[in-house]
Amino acid sequence: IPRCVIVSSGAVTRPHSLMYKLLNFVGGGIMEAQIQGEDGVRKLYKDPEVIKEGLYYTLIRPGGLTYDPVSLGPPFLEVNHGDDKSGRLSRADVAAICIA
Repeated sequence: IPRCVIVSSGAVTRPHSLMYKLLNFVGGGIMEAQIQGEDGVRKLYKDPEVIKEGLYYTLIRPGGLTYDPVSLGPPFLEVNHGDDKSGRLSRADVAAICIA
């Protein structure tokens, strides 16, 4: 797989936030599982053989998901590093980002 796309969750790196605690409780540990999964993928893609093959991954951490249709599409969405933004995003936009 030349490109792996992982959809995780906003707030996944903020275990002391109210949203993390709520989602982790309601989801039976889902936030802990998501960050462990992210860590595993990062470790895998640091392997020299994987790097040599030119494989890479994209990690998407959307905030709250809605059932709205695609809004403006990937070119108009904010892209940033880290986990310090929050907001709502349609599932259709997340799907569009994954295949962009």
